[in-house]
Amino acid sequence: KFSIKESNLIVKSALDRFKSSNCQLDALLAFQLILSATYFVGSVGLDLEKNMDDSEEFLLAMEKLAVIFERLKTCLSYEAQQICNVLPHFLCEFFPTQDILNKCIGEFLSGQQTQAKHLANILYVVFNKLQTESRLDIVHDWVILSLSSFTQLSPIGAAI
Repeated sequence: KFSIKESNLIVKSALDRFKSSNCQLDALLAFQLILSATYFVGSVGLDLEKNMDDSEEFLLAMEKLAVIFERLKTCLSYEAQQICNVLPHFLCEFFPTQDILNKCIGEFLSGQQTQAKHLANILYVVFNKLQTESRLDIVHDWVILSLSSFTQLSPIGAAI
């Protein structure tokens, strides 16, 4: 059985592989390892939403998100689809609602993001999940705050 420190080392190593891999299969395997190790740490009592004051855990969690979303900017559609099928559930289980919405909407509105279709799916799943958890007020606030940015997307077809 791994300790939390060992799991975090596995995650860091898998993140490095995920970031630097030129091979789609290697990247997806590294992504699976990141998820598995994160779920293992979560199963031994770590709840990021309740322990965000632990700066090391918070930084590692935010690093994971940054690496995953950065990879989505450069990967092929199939890899993006595989990552984005799992990512919304992972986000909802391990991150505070505000951080999820901030990151997802920010990435969706980013001009550098090449996988807008897949990010729209992430937003859809996250919004639905938050709706079922009766957190519609937060979703509503975020959509209202982001509405002007949505209408200014380029190309204009993406704004519609």
